[in-house]
Amino acid sequence: MQLLWECCLPSRVSKNLKLYKNDPTIQKFAHAEEVISSQIPGGTAIGFEHGPSVQAGILTNQHVIEEMFQDIITNGTDVKTAAKAAEDKLNSLMEAACNNLFSFEKAARRFLLAASKLER
Repeated sequence: MQLLWECCLPSRVSKNLKLYKNDPTIQKFAHAEEVISSQIPGGTAIGFEHGPSVQAGILTNQHVIEEMFQDIITNGTDVKTAAKAAEDKLNSLMEAACNNLFSFEKAARRFLLAASKLER
């Protein structure tokens, strides 16, 4: 039985890379692979173009967009209907996140105020 990590040994990677590069389909799209590979170092996840944020975390981790596409493809839901449902769900999640952040900020202010009174 081959262990999963064995496929990553240098000799195995080299062999697999040669097989990969010699595949006719890969050769046909070699330019596309070069373009995509050149962009990877500067790429970011959707919503993280300016660094991490609560909104980006919701967008990427709640799978709302993926569920929308699944609903359209699997259930035949109308595109506008599915998009509106996804928009409503994202808006609800964003609102909840903002409310939680506001509550956290209020609690932090109360804590700092109480701490400053203790110092006196």
